Amino acid sequence: MKVLSRAARMRNRDVASFERERRAISRLAHPHIVRVFDVGDEHIATAYIDGSDLRRRSTPGLDPASAVQITLQIASALTFAHGKGVVHRDVKPGNILIDREGNAYLSDFGLATLIHEDDAEVQSMCAGTPGFMAPEQARGEPATPAADQYGLARTLLFMLAGGSVPEDRDAALDQIPATLPPEVRSLLSRATEPEPSRRWASIADLAAALSAVDLRGYPAAQRLLSTVREPSRYAWCSRGRRVALPSPELMRLDCDLATLEDSAERRAACQAFRDATGYAAFGWSIYGNVARLGPLDDPAALARTRELVVLLHGWLCTREVWQDIAQGVCRDNGSAVVLAPDVGGFGATRFSEVVPAPQHAAPSNLGRVLSHWLHLVGLDGLPLVVLGHSMSAIGILTLEDGELGPRAVRIALTPYFPALHRVQRWQAVIVSVLVRLAGRSPALFRRLARWQASRSGAWWDLTGRQRARMLRQLLGRAPALLALLVREIGRARTPPAARLERVILVAGADDSAAPERTIVDAASRLGIPAHNVHRMATGGHFPHLESLHHPEWTARNQDELVRLIDAHLIEADQQTVEVTPGPAPGQTLTLTASARCR
Repeated sequence: MKVLSRAARMRNRDVASFERERRAISRLAHPHIVRVFDVGDEHIATAYIDGSDLRRRSTPGLDPASAVQITLQIASALTFAHGKGVVHRDVKPGNILIDREGNAYLSDFGLATLIHEDDAEVQSMCAGTPGFMAPEQARGEPATPAADQYGLARTLLFMLAGGSVPEDRDAALDQIPATLPPEVRSLLSRATEPEPSRRWASIADLAAALSAVDLRGYPAAQRLLSTVREPSRYAWCSRGRRVALPSPELMRLDCDLATLEDSAERRAACQAFRDATGYAAFGWSIYGNVARLGPLDDPAALARTRELVVLLHGWLCTREVWQDIAQGVCRDNGSAVVLAPDVGGFGATRFSEVVPAPQHAAPSNLGRVLSHWLHLVGLDGLPLVVLGHSMSAIGILTLEDGELGPRAVRIALTPYFPALHRVQRWQAVIVSVLVRLAGRSPALFRRLARWQASRSGAWWDLTGRQRARMLRQLLGRAPALLALLVREIGRARTPPAARLERVILVAGADDSAAPERTIVDAASRLGIPAHNVHRMATGGHFPHLESLHHPEWTARNQDELVRLIDAHLIEADQQTVEVTPGPAPGQTLTLTASARCR
């Protein structure tokens, strides 16, 4: 849903642009143009494309045959649009959406012009995206279908080269892999001629020539992303504790605080982290796509990273529960890294005291942990999505928007709301007292632990292997610590709704521990918009873990969470505006930003 904002309604230029988009998109009904459902004076409602845009989809690398297939689909869409008198004027990877089946859709007609209706001033308005904008557009000449042909050819170059290419035409063509047939360079050279009259007569002719080239069997171009930060900040990566390759294109690197302590300054910073958080030991895993970032034990890998995902486990779990989700994120998004730490005194993380201070056991401590830790590892300030499950979901809900930076979105998976629901609050009090009393006898504590676990439907839906892991975490922790953690969970408070605008709540379909109705009720009482509540189609309190009774649900739920994370990475990325220099001195370049509602 695209809506003309109140501020935009006060600007004649924005109103006129919106009117042109309404008129353009209203006449376009094509299988590879985002379908329009409704158009009004101040809104445009289109189909939801369940996937990503081509810019992000190309990051891990596209094989040439798939790149050509996408180009041909968009070529057919542009041919249809040109037949209706519409010139898109902003053909680029970011305006091409790819669904889950790999089909492409042309979107965002915000800069489109109508050949036979708009006046010369509108048609010659200098607007577009550097790198994909035809030279005549940059010169302020009227845009014709040949300008869209140029943008489509540059988009194909982007896909074949495995990322951005230079604006200089010859340098861009040199990025085409030498292994591809020479016909590819020849037809793209013609499509990107500086003079429109020397290009293909139409996009249909370009598509016909491209269809005649067989690119099946050619591998995707593999090109490392450029570094955007100083690699020396990440020298600690070379001292990681363990390296693993879950698949040929993915790597996992395990680290801890000792990994960072390579200098007196670093040791002081790590000690400040321990003092602020109450942790003596803190461990985490890093996942990344080596084809785009390089090996994670090379400091340059994190210097290439553009986006960040942090996955926080729940009660009695460890970072190991996130391996499939982390791999899914990095497989689909080569510019992101995933960090999965152990928190709450579970896994490799330990408090300095057997029974820490209440402020360190409280869910709100998670904010201090994340802020200090991301600064320590040098990844603060990136577009960030934090997903917390159960216990950690409570922790991230105690934070306000902005506490983790202006480019952060939080996803709370099957969260509790003890401050809003008396039953959940009293359950925490009772369990805390029982654990503290039973802790006086190891045998009684083990019996209570097994009895408490057996009462949970969520527990019995887990596989025996996962239950055994959680039981080890339970029995391996001091009862007094567990009692304190549960007590502080029951005391957790959520800030006012005005400070929770970038929070997504995820409800399990059959969650007896945190029922959907309590999550929906909490969202209503906190003023969180209904569209910020995401309902999983299947699964209970642990939708990301393998279900004993319905193992077929696992892949679906994990894929759904990966796509949810990626959708909100886009949102986090759009929190800031990246300004690109104009095409030439004295000329005006219109910069546009587009977003898809998720």
